[in-house]
Amino acid sequence: MNKKLQVFVSSTYTDLKEERQAAVEAILDAGHIPAGMELFKAGKSQMQTIQKWIDESDVYMLILGGRYGSIEEDSGLSYTELEYKYALSKNMPVFSVVLSETFLKEKINILKLSDVMEQKAPDKYQTFKSLVMSKIVCMVDDCKDIKIAIHSTLDNLITEYDFIGWIRNNSKNRAIREKIYINHVTTLQNLISELENIELNLNNISELIDGKIKPSNTIDLLAYTSVIHKQNMKNIGKIRTILSKNRFEMQKYENEMQKLLNILEKTSLQIFSTYQSLDYYKGVDVSILNVLTININIIKSLLFNLIDLCKTDLTYC
Repeated sequence: MNKKLQVFVSSTYTDLKEERQAAVEAILDAGHIPAGMELFKAGKSQMQTIQKWIDESDVYMLILGGRYGSIEEDSGLSYTELEYKYALSKNMPVFSVVLSETFLKEKINILKLSDVMEQKAPDKYQTFKSLVMSKIVCMVDDCKDIKIAIHSTLDNLITEYDFIGWIRNNSKNRAIREKIYINHVTTLQNLISELENIELNLNNISELIDGKIKPSNTIDLLAYTSVIHKQNMKNIGKIRTILSKNRFEMQKYENEMQKLLNILEKTSLQIFSTYQSLDYYKGVDVSILNVLTININIIKSLLFNLIDLCKTDLTYC
């Protein structure tokens, strides 16, 4: 399938005209669609429009030179930084090309220093640049490097993410979109099912800790806790498989899901170890039970939020 990605290009304006043009040419040459708001003046009235364009794009690309850009009054941040942080908040693929010191010096020889390097807010520029450098970055020495970086990065992103992109509207592509829709619904349904299985296991553990479930002897107790632990590990494995096979679709759940799985894995092992070394007639130390109960309540809170989120998304599919 020949997908065309919409790539939102963000940069400061007057100092990076040639670099932005090189980026647009590279995106078009790669068979994709460039989008950017350079024709709009920076201002509050334009931020919603810019955000809508970012929402409708598949990839966000920043070109960072030596300037910070026009500052928005309320936040005290530049419009370029606001766009960048908005794209990050949307969990969309974000990459940046950053002009090297060599590139900037060459531009200074052609333009004035004030047109190339930040003079009014150098501290804010450095803070922003540090944030950008902590993410996916390509350092470039000239416009040719920008084109190479764009071709290489887009190729990698297409391999890594399952983009919907833009496709010609015909019967074949309608079938493809339906397949993508069905896959998304099935993924959410499978995720909800595994989360609900974990919920059932947690309820069984809580009842065991509270004394509502009382195995008749040590062998039954060991077998019961062993089965629950194995079920938890199986559910954790299935959820991690779902996340890894559907990385782009599952981005919005990634952080909370990993937090849930990590604490669940640790707590499940702790419960298993506690009961495997237990003297049946003496019982479990109350302080240990209290810690286990606290961890289970944390897991349940994360679990319920994720189930609600998945079910809400499923409703809107």
